[in-house]
Amino acid sequence: MHKLAKRAVSWPLLLGGFLAGTQPARADYAEPPPHDPYGPGPGVGQIPRPRTDTSLVRVGTGPAVRLSAESPTGGLVAALDIGRAGAGFRASASWAGAGSDRGTSQFSGELWVDFGVGEALHPIVSAGAAIARTDVEEPASGRIRPHSVGAGVLRAALAYVLPVERADARATIECTAAVPAIQDGGPQVTQPWALVAATVGVGF
Repeated sequence: MHKLAKRAVSWPLLLGGFLAGTQPARADYAEPPPHDPYGPGPGVGQIPRPRTDTSLVRVGTGPAVRLSAESPTGGLVAALDIGRAGAGFRASASWAGAGSDRGTSQFSGELWVDFGVGEALHPIVSAGAAIARTDVEEPASGRIRPHSVGAGVLRAALAYVLPVERADARATIECTAAVPAIQDGGPQVTQPWALVAATVGVGF
């Protein structure tokens, strides 16, 4: 009887010790991958931030249309911009109506101001002077002769920074108005004109 009582007491102690030594079961899951291997990579779909304007020199070119009292003529414009951030100098040349009787070339120098530094869109205003050379018909003889004009120019442009990695690339729409100020001798009077252009440029 004494042995039986001992066994009866030891079973509860053993059961209590077993329960005290056990821990509740928990599910272990693998750590999730840093990104979905089958989904888009990091940064895909995000809008790139505008680049800081670090280029000192930018070169641009594109088609242009010259608007004047005569019929519009198409041509080409090329420009060199020098300056960082908000201000600089621009030298440009344009040719319109090449091969026709009313061909015109124009060479300009301007000071520009950029109101969109650090942004994707750059509103730009510039002013300066230009020398234009055009072929005109003399009223008396009907001959075509070159005619030179000095003009004041005012340009308004809107440039967009293209999302190209490690490059200062821009697409620009611009309009330049020219008002004649000086012209060579002769009865010919040159009327104001405008030059509308769409260019793509890169910076260095």
